[in-house]
Amino acid sequence: FTGKGLGYYNRAAHANCTAVNNEYYGATHGGAGGRIDTHTCGDYREPTFMGGGGYHSSRGGAAIHVITNELFLNGTIDMSGGTNTFSGGAGGSIWIDANVIEGYGALLANGANHASNNYYGAGGGGRIAVHANTFPFVETGVLQAMGGAGGSYTGNGSTNGPEIDLGFEPQWLLWKNTNGTDNWE
Repeated sequence: FTGKGLGYYNRAAHANCTAVNNEYYGATHGGAGGRIDTHTCGDYREPTFMGGGGYHSSRGGAAIHVITNELFLNGTIDMSGGTNTFSGGAGGSIWIDANVIEGYGALLANGANHASNNYYGAGGGGRIAVHANTFPFVETGVLQAMGGAGGSYTGNGSTNGPEIDLGFEPQWLLWKNTNGTDNWE
């Protein structure tokens, strides 16, 4: 299931986020876009914002909220930002409420890479929240809300990392942002 590049259009963002106003800046959401020093936005516990668009034709990622008793995911839910040759779009949001989540799939809300040169910023990571009573997916699946890559101005990963709430007792599960900025450990 994909909402990659189906969020806000270029230079647009949710009212609580800062829209990109310079062609060199990557869009911001859960993590700041490349070349931009701004506050992140959106609720990491109950994320609903789509990712902001980059300056040119790069769109952000969409948002999805899944409510179900049991989710078996062997595919991918991808709400990542869209890439173009200039600045990248920010990752969108994935929010899952389920009793049981199983499978070997992937939940992605990554910021978009920029594909041009060292002057443009990549998109910031989006937000992922998973609320479940049983979550063996943690051991087998992939959760990513990383900043985009490319050149000297990578995007930053989501500031709080993906939130995993098991049995309504918060458990923090953080993955290293492989782009080298705002590392999670």
